[in-house]
Amino acid sequence: LIIFGSAWRQLDVFKIFIKNKIFAKKKARFCFLDGEDYPDTFSECISIGTYFKRELEPSAPEGALPIGFSIPSEKIRETPLGKIKRFALHVQCEEAYKIKEIKKHCRKHYAFKDERHYYDDIARSKYAITMRKGGWECMRHLEIAANHTVPCFYKLSEKPETGAPHGLTDMKNAIAFNTADELQKKIAHVESAGLYGKLQNEAAAWARQNTCEAAAARVVEAS
Repeated sequence: LIIFGSAWRQLDVFKIFIKNKIFAKKKARFCFLDGEDYPDTFSECISIGTYFKRELEPSAPEGALPIGFSIPSEKIRETPLGKIKRFALHVQCEEAYKIKEIKKHCRKHYAFKDERHYYDDIARSKYAITMRKGGWECMRHLEIAANHTVPCFYKLSEKPETGAPHGLTDMKNAIAFNTADELQKKIAHVESAGLYGKLQNEAAAWARQNTCEAAAARVVEAS
């Protein structure tokens, strides 16, 4: 099995394979990973081998398979830390700043110089805000869940069903919201109904389902 780890960024290798008719070798299988932020597909790859697309839209050519980011298993915190605050410090979502607590205590720009302090801040928070950035999928979704914290995903309902992240579900392992008022009401319901522990555990389970090892195994199996 020959895997192109980044289809668009290995065009030079792709052209060499075409020129030397390597794709015609019957004893080899080929796999192409497309993790770019944009939905454009490298459709020529689909006729050659298995093609995985991260920002996969319903209009994508038939044969393109979904894939998302993954997180190294060693980055998943084994046991939760004690929760000492409601929201993690780093919040880029403008809508969320309509919540007084976020406006007072959070920051729009990067707030940490190293990974450990960034992860610890998430782990000591009950909730962490995340959202679409370059594409719908970003590592922050997994980083939040991996630290036993509930992701609060801005406009998750607008994500194409075919695109990553896969498996994040409102009020199961995440809280989806379109307005600050909606987020506050959902958090109030979660806490009054005693649902936080369940959401927290389901979020961590989702992270464990998306380790690099698990993702690699799925790619090999599908190829």
